[in-house]
Amino acid sequence: TRSTSAAYRRGAMSRQALRERLGDQAFFRLLPAGTKIHRYGNADTADFVRLAQKISGQDLTDLFQKWIQTTGKPAL
Repeated sequence: TRSTSAAYRRGAMSRQALRERLGDQAFFRLLPAGTKIHRYGNADTADFVRLAQKISGQDLTDLFQKWIQTTGKPAL
């Protein structure tokens, strides 16, 4: 459906924005770290944000606010 398609595109776009912000080295450490930590459980967006900030050493509040917590597609 149209809304499902938009959700997938926005998710992919937000990950790309995160990759550009962190750089490849930190970004590609983040993905398997999250999977390993939550292998037998669940994680939510807040868990992902905390892990991304810990691995990168950056405050990513503005990025996640822009890409995850607002409606509409952010300007690129």
